[in-house]
Amino acid sequence: MLLTERMKEDIFSQAEQSIIQYLFEENEKIKSKTLNQISKETYTHPSTGIRIAKKLGYDGWLELKDHYLEEVEYFNRHYESNWQDC
Repeated sequence: MLLTERMKEDIFSQAEQSIIQYLFEENEKIKSKTLNQISKETYTHPSTGIRIAKKLGYDGWLELKDHYLEEVEYFNRHYESNWQDC
């Protein structure tokens, strides 16, 4: 299952969903952002991002972020439409 599909599952708290929604809206723009910056923009604590990563089976935030960006870049190269609505 794709990471973006797993991120849509109903296993996340409201705070976690805030960060996930932010990732979906910003996509590759998160490349240069730290977890602290994302947390400030979503009014969440940095540990929330780490909890998301752990729930999805990653060792930490950076691993999740890297995998997410790889998936976004893949879909951007191969699909013209808004692939997140699929």
